[in-house]
Amino acid sequence: MSKFTENELLKIKKLQELYADIIQKMGQLELQIVDIEKILNDLKNDKSESLVKYQNAKKMEEDLVHELTEKYGEGSIDINTGDFTPSNPK
Repeated sequence: MSKFTENELLKIKKLQELYADIIQKMGQLELQIVDIEKILNDLKNDKSESLVKYQNAKKMEEDLVHELTEKYGEGSIDINTGDFTPSNPK
């Protein structure tokens, strides 16, 4: 029966430690990926919600423009004073 030398055993132990370190690091990286994927999904959901809000705001704007145009005609408004200036004064 042969026996490994101390140097050979040391090399084997160092390799085992290296593999253990690599496996631990890969596990940490995988957990970080899971966390990042959750953050990314949350951001995508927030983006979708914001897009719906944007579309709703655009619809509200279109409705308001239509309503005001029906009432006052074409023109512009000074938002600070509330003064309306018709495009085609009569």
